[in-house]
Amino acid sequence: MEFFKITISFQKCATHELSAAAITCPDPLLANFNNYTVNMSSSSTAQCTASGGYIHVCSNTDTVEVEYSVCPTIVFYSTGGLLNCVHYANASTVYYVNLLNLDSSVDNTVNYHYTCLVIDYTVSPVFMTQVPRKCVSDQTPTSLPSSGGATFELYAN
Repeated sequence: MEFFKITISFQKCATHELSAAAITCPDPLLANFNNYTVNMSSSSTAQCTASGGYIHVCSNTDTVEVEYSVCPTIVFYSTGGLLNCVHYANASTVYYVNLLNLDSSVDNTVNYHYTCLVIDYTVSPVFMTQVPRKCVSDQTPTSLPSSGGATFELYAN
């Protein structure tokens, strides 16, 4: 009996190479949210009520951009504030969106490669939650799983 030696190698993909998989962000994100509130699960009070700061997908429809000068609270687990939409699905007016973080380094504590957003796209404000890595079954647009995350109220101009 002969045994075959199989060598498996893994290559680390750079984030900029992964961003080639970027897609046009879904309708709920195609806006300039210049007024938003973020509530982190680790705190019972609003971390930021930003008026004049922004979260937007305008000039490049596959990229979410966060401007941190008004609200320094890190959102979408990205310290650099640039993320690509890489996948989404929707069930009626609820959207599940995966974002790829374009930060040059990821520590899996403050920032993560992937973020899952669950968005209710029926009324203004837009309600949304974020959790790191992947969507989870008990995440909704207004409630978080026990593992944590953040809730948002977004107002477009």
